[in-house]
Amino acid sequence: MPAYRVFSFGHNGRFLSVKHFECADDQEAVQKAQQGTDGHDAEVWEKGRCVVRMPSTQSPKYTMNKPRAPIVLLSLAKRTALIECFNNNGLHKLKGCWCGTLEGKPISGVTVADLSRDGMFSVTTNRQYGSAGLTERGQWFARTLIEAAGEV
Repeated sequence: MPAYRVFSFGHNGRFLSVKHFECADDQEAVQKAQQGTDGHDAEVWEKGRCVVRMPSTQSPKYTMNKPRAPIVLLSLAKRTALIECFNNNGLHKLKGCWCGTLEGKPISGVTVADLSRDGMFSVTTNRQYGSAGLTERGQWFARTLIEAAGEV
């Protein structure tokens, strides 16, 4: 059965949460997502494909296409770091190595620092340990990268 993710967003477009589940098809996934959005905007994804966007209310800001982030400016390393952070709800530094999960792709500290300087990551470190999360700008870039991957 295909694995789906439902991303919930606050009224200001800020990422709130992600839920993972398996469904037989897109229709079942959308039905499950509608039950669990708690009145927030939501997006249902299957791998790199956006199945549906579900605004909590119809408003002009959702009927117009949001501008896409200029992802052509990003290196492959930055793209990988943004997607890893988005998919895993953050990155963690353990003994000098940044990653989303223990099995995930290792991310260079230089890449994390660059994304922090670019305003896409919010980073907290304590010597050998640390965490990084996406800022609103980082979420915009990550969503654009995932949408672009689904178009290929």
